[in-house]
Amino acid sequence: MDINIEQKLNKLLEGIDEKYRDKHYTLAFVDIDKCKPEKGALEEITRTFLEVVKDTLPCDAYYVGRDEFILILEGCKSDKALNLLMDLKHAWKNSEKNTFHLTFSAGIASNSEHGDHASQVLTGAEEGLYRAKQEGRNMIMQPEKDQKIMKSNYYYPYQLKRLKMYAEKTNNKEADILRLALNEFFRRHDEL
Repeated sequence: MDINIEQKLNKLLEGIDEKYRDKHYTLAFVDIDKCKPEKGALEEITRTFLEVVKDTLPCDAYYVGRDEFILILEGCKSDKALNLLMDLKHAWKNSEKNTFHLTFSAGIASNSEHGDHASQVLTGAEEGLYRAKQEGRNMIMQPEKDQKIMKSNYYYPYQLKRLKMYAEKTNNKEADILRLALNEFFRRHDEL
C-alpha cells in the first residue's frame, strides 16, 4: 500500500472514531471491480462514483485511494446497509455517469458486531470485500461470523514488550493489534 494512502486511511479511521463515538454505524469498504483505467480516467471514475453515492445513499463517503472508498451509514445495522448498498449497485449500473460500465464489490461490517474502533470495523469490512472478490466480484458480503482460528507463534521478548506497551497506550487488545498488523501486511501486498 502506498504510504500516502496508509497515512490517509489512518487519519480517516481516527476521524471516524471521533465523529461516530457512541453512535451506531455500518462501514462499507468498496472497491471498483477490475478498474484498470487509462491515464486520467481514474479521476473521472472516482468523481462520478462519489456523485452517484451522494445521489443515492444517506452516508458519508470517503475516497481512500486507487479505486477504493469507505462509506459510513450512520444508524444502520448490517441488514439495512446491505439493502442500501444494493440500491447503490443498481444506481451505479444504470447511471449515465458510469461510462466505463464498471461494477463494484463491497464488504460491510458494523460497529455493534465487529468492534468498538473503526480499525476493527474496517477489518471486518475488508474480510467481507475479500470474500466478495473470491466469489466472483460484483457482490456485497459481510465477514463470516466467529471464524477466528487459533494460531500460535513465537515472538522475541522485545516484540512482546512493545506490543504490550502499545496495547496499553491505545487501550486495545494485543490480539486485535496483531490481526490489524496482518491485515495491513495484506493491504500492502494486495496482489495476493
